Amino acid sequence: WYTDAVYYCHDKGYMAGKANNKFDPSGKVTRATITQVLYAMEGKPAVKKVAGFKDLKTGSWYVDSVNWAASIGIVSGYSKEKFGPNDAITRQQMAAIMYQYAKYKKYDVSTTGDISKFKDARSITKYAVAPMKWAVGHGIISGTNKGLEPKGTATRAQIAVILQAFDKNIKK
Repeated sequence: WYTDAVYYCHDKGYMAGKANNKFDPSGKVTRATITQVLYAMEGKPAVKKVAGFKDLKTGSWYVDSVNWAASIGIVSGYSKEKFGPNDAITRQQMAAIMYQYAKYKKYDVSTTGDISKFKDARSITKYAVAPMKWAVGHGIISGTNKGLEPKGTATRAQIAVILQAFDKNIKK
């Protein structure tokens, strides 16, 4: 279910494999990694503002991407001082980030989908309800056999599928 998306993301330069030429489809994706993917998709623009998150390690590979994404409203932290760069990203966080990225790109975010058909729709955190409806409406996120799993960790395979669907269904 994810093979085409993995090749697509690899060919676009969005994602690379891990050691030993393996993709690790079940592997975790961090919050910092998502900012790095979007930052690379934008050509790594100059970072004009520092977000002020105290948990970003100076000189780390993700500092510019997190600061860039925060400065233009694509991501926010758990607080003004904490971003959680090494935390595994949840499915609802991924939906919210892609929603904010679409807004940043001035893509249409008015289309929504019906999330009430998912048994766990009520467990979506308030900030992520509109982004999840948008993501479902555009086929960017679909349910698993357990539902939407909004608080579940998004795997590398799921992220590849989300990125491919975003390109095909939103960027057009």
